[in-house]
Amino acid sequence: MESPSWDEALDLTAEKFLQIIRDHGPDALAGISCARSINEDSYNMQKLFRAAIGTNNIDHCARTCHAPTVAGLAQSFGSGAMTNSFREFKHGKLFFVIGSNMTEAHPVAATWIKQAVRNGAYLIVADPRFNGIARHAHTYMQIKVGSDVALINGLMHVLITEDLYDRDYVAAHTTGFEAMKEVVMNYPPERAAEISGVSADTIRQVARKMASVKPAMLMYTLGITEHTCGVNNVMSTANLQMLLGNVGFEYGGVNPLRGQNNVQGACDMGALPADYPGYQKVTDGAAWAKFEKAWGTPLSDKPGLMIPDMIDGLADRKIKALYVFGENIANTEPDIHHVAHCLKSAEFLVCNDIFPTETTRFAHVVFPAAAWSEDDGTFTNSERRVSRVRKAVEPPGEARPNWWIFREIARRMGLEWDSASGQEIWDKEVAELCPVFAGIKYSRIEADGLQWPVPTIDHPGTQVLHREGNFTAGKGKFAALE
Repeated sequence: MESPSWDEALDLTAEKFLQIIRDHGPDALAGISCARSINEDSYNMQKLFRAAIGTNNIDHCARTCHAPTVAGLAQSFGSGAMTNSFREFKHGKLFFVIGSNMTEAHPVAATWIKQAVRNGAYLIVADPRFNGIARHAHTYMQIKVGSDVALINGLMHVLITEDLYDRDYVAAHTTGFEAMKEVVMNYPPERAAEISGVSADTIRQVARKMASVKPAMLMYTLGITEHTCGVNNVMSTANLQMLLGNVGFEYGGVNPLRGQNNVQGACDMGALPADYPGYQKVTDGAAWAKFEKAWGTPLSDKPGLMIPDMIDGLADRKIKALYVFGENIANTEPDIHHVAHCLKSAEFLVCNDIFPTETTRFAHVVFPAAAWSEDDGTFTNSERRVSRVRKAVEPPGEARPNWWIFREIARRMGLEWDSASGQEIWDKEVAELCPVFAGIKYSRIEADGLQWPVPTIDHPGTQVLHREGNFTAGKGKFAALE
């Protein structure tokens, strides 16, 4: 059987989308973007859904691995990103690693920490498993799964009752201390030990050690975020570092290590149901008006669905069409039998991918897409560094860039987008619409990239967020967490 042409596949997709919008409204469509493709692809996909389709039903896998960090650190600090930089890892004085199997998940970063330990740094690891990085730890705390808040409350109890915390920093740069203290006083080391499985003596030892070395770096991975209480876990790590006065300085801060190569970038580009690119809220009237003017079409100000609700919506027919870009949800989502049932129920399923997957076998249309090394664009890593990605080889066969596929669908739905390359998408749209990226242009990131925020064209980038306790939110906010 001969494969359809690009025009046939694009025409069919646009016609089906328009038909579903006419019959059921724009919220009957949903899209899942990719955390491994370039920023410009995720930007155009969310633009397709918001501008051409008219819904905020756009999400990606960071909902479980990264969104708790965005939400938690945004509440605590005003910005939901890694506060410090990888270059500091080699020279840190003390590291508190919690919920991270760094040696397997982030081997380069783990190597730098091991180098620092060999040079005299002190390493504390808290994890249910004695993993690779724990083998290099001076103190290992084997916590029970899900007991992170209790353990950190126990550490803070010691810091407060023994007057080891940074009183001046807390007074000058934070709010909510008394409410947090009231809750923490219910978690003496003995109670924290009972909940977490870490002995009271070890909790006291770790708290005293952390108070004796300043600044200290805290890092975590999915062991903190992938819980129903993930946001609270993240805010607990922020509480601890603010109490010690470690936020806003080199070799300090709260440093989440991302799960996939462009999880940070996909979030930055607005592949989230409540955020435009640059973390501008769809419910913010000024942001909504700005993007509506820039894209020249009415936009919805109602936050969209998350991935689990999209998938369930296929089964109950609230979602008629699903667009999956570069994700294999039939293999990676919990309860894959349920996911398979939902995908079979889809009225129309579209996939962009570089090879057949368990998900593409359910698709009505599969667009052969260019891989990251077959297109020009940018990635954004854990430390907020936007770096160039250069085309290494031409896409095979008839494969096309993802941003181009989204643009061609939008054109068939009545919108003409001028940007015709990754560089034009970034320079003419992303940098113009997002204050945190305003000073980033392709011409400035040919070497090592730049760490956002970069508010102006002559700004050098930001190595450390919240310098010397001057938080994005004004003051850091302690959270009282049970």
